[in-house]
Amino acid sequence: MEKICGLNANFLYTETKSVHNHIAFSQLSKFLNCLSLKQKTNCHSYRASYLKSILLEYWFGFGTGVSREALVNSPADESSYIRRFLRRYIDEGRSYERGGILYPTQKLIKNIVEVCHLSGVPIRFNVSKCELRVAPGLVRGARELTRRCSLEDRDMSGQLIRLELALWEHMTSRKGELMSTSDIACRANISKSTLTTLLNVAVTHKMLTYHMDDNDERVTRWALNPSHPRNAQMYKALVLKFPEMRLASIRLRSGGSEALLQYQ
Repeated sequence: MEKICGLNANFLYTETKSVHNHIAFSQLSKFLNCLSLKQKTNCHSYRASYLKSILLEYWFGFGTGVSREALVNSPADESSYIRRFLRRYIDEGRSYERGGILYPTQKLIKNIVEVCHLSGVPIRFNVSKCELRVAPGLVRGARELTRRCSLEDRDMSGQLIRLELALWEHMTSRKGELMSTSDIACRANISKSTLTTLLNVAVTHKMLTYHMDDNDERVTRWALNPSHPRNAQMYKALVLKFPEMRLASIRLRSGGSEALLQYQ
């Protein structure tokens, strides 16, 4: 039987028997968090994250190499940027090219094995040039969630996904308060200096809203802005992949009043 449960004063969600899908979402979130842990914090690194997620899906989800020409000519990003990214990726020893096909290096394979062990994701070794397989649905989910990159997101750090996942995970935890800056830093494993920069940029782009804690004005609490396209895309992606863990709505606090903003 389906029932409506209130997370707190700001969030509502629709819950059924969602244990299986919640575990799946938690696993995907852990996998993405571990992937992002070594992500560079310079600008445009989120832009590169999506290209990396495409490569990882082909290599470790499908177990195949990736045509360099096909990737360069794909709609994933501007061709000139993809060429520069691939040159750097090869120079950094993460990929090599044979006959126009890109494959992962031993260095990258070892890194992915470590990521899977840290996140509790099962892997299977094989004799292909990619050497190991990760559940295709998992790496596909990682690509789909990373894909939400618009022109305005291109100046964001690759650690943005960890900030977002911390907030989305909190929405399923049924805890009573919005996350503080310290809460996010702890859950997302992001240094406070880097997190401050991320939060400032996210607020500038209106991805997040914030307010001072009712009991302690020194504490800032954060919420996703449901009217921002990036958050709407994330919501739809989660509903499609985890239908039994639907997030129905977000109450957005603005000034002294609250407005219920429904996702379409």
